[in-house]
Order: sequence, then C-alpha cells, then structure tokens
Amino acid sequence: MALFNLLSVPEALRALLDQERQLLLTGKIEALTKIAPEKERLLSQLAGSTDDAGLLDQLRRKADRNQELLVAVSKGIRTVSRRLEMLRTQKTQLRTYDSGGQSQNLTQRKSTFEKRS
Repeated sequence: MALFNLLSVPEALRALLDQERQLLLTGKIEALTKIAPEKERLLSQLAGSTDDAGLLDQLRRKADRNQELLVAVSKGIRTVSRRLEMLRTQKTQLRTYDSGGQSQNLTQRKSTFEKRS
C-alpha cells in the first residue's frame, strides 16, 4: 500500500475485497496474484483486531461473497479446460457406432498385418 497509509486495517481490507470482486467480475484473474500478498497481510493484522463486531461481520460477508465468485471461476476454468481437451481429441478421432450400438473410434484401426515366421 501507500507509504503514508491513511486507512485503518478494516477499511483497507474492505477496499481490497471490493477490488478483488471487481477483478473477478471483469475476468482479470491474473491480477488476483498481485493483490494476494496485501490481502494476506491485512488479514493477519485483522486477526487480533478488537474492531466493531458489525464491521468484522461485514468484512466476513464480503470475503464469503468473493470466495463464492472464486469457486465459480474455478469451476468455469475446469469446464473450459475439459471442453478444449475434448475438442483437441475430436480433431484426431472419428467416432461412430457399430451394429450393436457400441461406440467405435474409426481412426484407430486394428492392424491386419500378420507376421509369419
């Protein structure tokens, strides 16, 4: 943070949590790594805080809200990753069904080459 920090720890954490939410909502996931150390520092300073319980509850709700967004982003990234992998493998596969209804990969033909001794 700034050299002359005028915000209290709870106020600074509130602002940081709001910034984190904006980053999540706008898809700037890579920027989260830049604010993570400051978030950890503020949370560690807040741990021994005797601030107003209402203020601490408000910060907890903001943190919980951001956590829900982080979980959603994580699920989305995993879904996209699986979809991309599926698209990558579909380019090299041609799948069809046999007369028994079983799926077959036509690009992996069984070798009919027979070696005789």
